Amino acid sequence: MRSTLPVLAATTALLTVTGAGAAMAAPPLQDTITIVEPAPVTTCADGETISVYFDVSYRQWETFAEDGTPETLKLNMVYTGAFVNDATGDEVPLQGTRSIVFDFVNDSYSDSGNHRTLTQPGEGWVLKRAGRYLSTASNPDVATFISGPDFHEMSPGVDTSRVVCGLFGLEGTSGD
Repeated sequence: MRSTLPVLAATTALLTVTGAGAAMAAPPLQDTITIVEPAPVTTCADGETISVYFDVSYRQWETFAEDGTPETLKLNMVYTGAFVNDATGDEVPLQGTRSIVFDFVNDSYSDSGNHRTLTQPGEGWVLKRAGRYLSTASNPDVATFISGPDFHEMSPGVDTSRVVCGLFGLEGTSGD
């Protein structure tokens, strides 16, 4: 009969040297949800309301220290959606991908991907939000680095009504 003591000692030494076992990974979660029910974005000059919605498929991974303290949270998302003319039911589809990583140990936050792309025949992309955004995990709303195009319906300086109503060939109203 062989002793398991040498195997146990070798395994313990390997885990100690490599650091394996220091963090515990939770099994990944995966789901598809409607993240935004159709919500009004703007009203066009003729009084028609344009709404937007998103359906999101995501996969989430988390790791924890031995004491249960969260170390990382990673999200990979793929989403589809549409701007909808509420009066006619016509839709203009949009799509996006997003990868988010919270690293609580190093206090970092990373958000990258093709967040929103909307194209129209003969026009090319009309709305485009893509690139990379870095900040701290403790204050993710304050960027430390930003790259990529950021032209979407709520970008600073964008006439939301003109851009969104224009997707349906309608005139916007100023001031949105």
